[in-house]
Amino acid sequence: MAAACLTLAGWSPPLYAVAEVAVPVRLCLLALPGAAAPDLRAARSHPVALAQCGTFFRFHPHIRPVASHDTAGAAREVAELGDPSVAAIAGPAAAARYALALLAEGIQDRPDNHTRFVAIARTPPPPLPPGRPARTLLAFTAPRLPLAAALAPFATCHIPARPLLALPTGLFLLQLDHPAEHPPLAIALAQLGERVRDLRVIGSYENGRD
Repeated sequence: MAAACLTLAGWSPPLYAVAEVAVPVRLCLLALPGAAAPDLRAARSHPVALAQCGTFFRFHPHIRPVASHDTAGAAREVAELGDPSVAAIAGPAAAARYALALLAEGIQDRPDNHTRFVAIARTPPPPLPPGRPARTLLAFTAPRLPLAAALAPFATCHIPARPLLALPTGLFLLQLDHPAEHPPLAIALAQLGERVRDLRVIGSYENGRD
């Protein structure tokens, strides 16, 4: 299916999602040189990174998670604070950048932890050959539509649909995995379009991962 445009305020001309890449995320415990893990009392990081280290905090109840704006910023805060009882959870590059000691590596819960980035272009990619694995991102608004009802057309057509965003305002962002030029996808989109507003296909591109 050819990509349709995503129109956002201030974005002109329209933009398209054309590909994605997954970057591995390795979270480490960083502290001042000479600090020891048993003496730590707090660990700063972005809330998402803290949530990804639940097992670490369960095994180290004396270390309190403290939210910060971002992981690298937390490392900078620890370096500037100068308190050996406060650590940061960030990537290993932050240790070298802020002259911190690396006390533990790979403390995230999942060894396959990664961050996905979507590539945006001003023109859509060429259509994929029929049957090739494809991924489609779409957005719509439906303040009174339950998520299950939004996913129903894709379940009926046996198209895997994963919600990426569902805001209380009724904004939904979905990921669909399907063969390229898949006729049931057009049927599902037509059914969805009858019950939502502002349905937009952000982009369709080759699906290189599950």
